[in-house]
Order: sequence, then structure tokens, then C-alpha cells
Amino acid sequence: MVYVDGLLLINDYNVTIGFYTINENPVLNDLALDQIEMFFNVLMDGCVMITKDDYDDGSAVPLMNNIFMVPKRANDQTIGCLLLLKLMQVAGDNLDVDHISINSTLGKNIEHTLHLESPEMSVLVPSKQEWWEEKEIASEPWWLRSDTATYDKVLEKDEIFTGEFEWGEVFKEELEKADELNSGKNRFKIIDGGKNVH
Repeated sequence: MVYVDGLLLINDYNVTIGFYTINENPVLNDLALDQIEMFFNVLMDGCVMITKDDYDDGSAVPLMNNIFMVPKRANDQTIGCLLLLKLMQVAGDNLDVDHISINSTLGKNIEHTLHLESPEMSVLVPSKQEWWEEKEIASEPWWLRSDTATYDKVLEKDEIFTGEFEWGEVFKEELEKADELNSGKNRFKIIDGGKNVH
């Protein structure tokens, strides 16, 4: 849902993600894909997209839905930019998220493909200084962090909201498997068969 001028509008988004595997550990590749899938299924599905100003001044009460906070207007290009940056952080060194394509019903199904070098990135995404009214906040905006937050809320002077859950807790077993694979415990070793074939 999109909160615009006091109205909650239902919108359907189509998102395609382009990526490359860059980690030799297949468990970490799968982990990153699972995190991206969970990001959309848990955090994006049924969320309310709202501007930071509307959220901060309390003009909208989005009930129990997750919040997807945008700088000014919740247009497809801005949402695509924020999604690309966030997914790059979530995937980390496990996948190279190269680009994102997005279109929506309210956006007349016009598809926008965004890369890190796209001009929309510098025009639509605010800097850290522009985002935080409290200039002493050291944290990056939510889209530049790998946590599960899709909005920013100051909890205390030096603490901000970092999401309803932690990736490390949800994917604890997968991370343990990846560590085992990296340490060599489960690595396959090729040995000579002892026969010379001519």
C-alpha cells in the first residue's frame, strides 16, 4: 500500500533482480538468495510505503503493517533505487546485485531498470546528512545497512531501529554450514585413482 495525501492506495509491484554469484561458497550464495526472497515475502508484502515527513509527523497511522520509508514521493524509480541499495547491503559479499527492474500498476506499468550508476541514484536518494534531521546520528540510512529495517526511527539518542528480526538468527544453521565449508571440514578432495589410463 502507498500512503499519499491521507489516502492508502493499493499498488502491485513487479520487481526483477539481476545478480552474479561471486562467492565460491555455494551455501552463502543460497543464503543471499534466501534473504532476498524473505525480504520480499516478509518485509515488502503488505507493507505501507510512506514518506519520512508523513511518518515523522504522525499524520499516518499504518496499523501493524511494516513501513517502507521513502524520502519524498513513493514513485517507482525512488522505490527501485532504495531496493537496489538495500539488497546490495543484504547480499553483501555473497552475491553481486547488479541491477533492478521495477514497474507497478499505479506507475502505469512503465518499467524502470536501475543500476548503481543510474542518474536516478544521485537525484532521488538523499545523502546521510540530508536524511537525518538530528545531525549527530552516526548511523547510515536504512537502505545502506544490511539489517532488516525498511524505515528509520530513533529509539534513543544513540540507538536506531534495526528491524523486527536479525538475519543471523533466522539463518543460523546456514551460517554454521557455510563456516564449516569455509574451514574445510566438508570440502571434497580429489585423489588419484592409482591407475594410469592410456
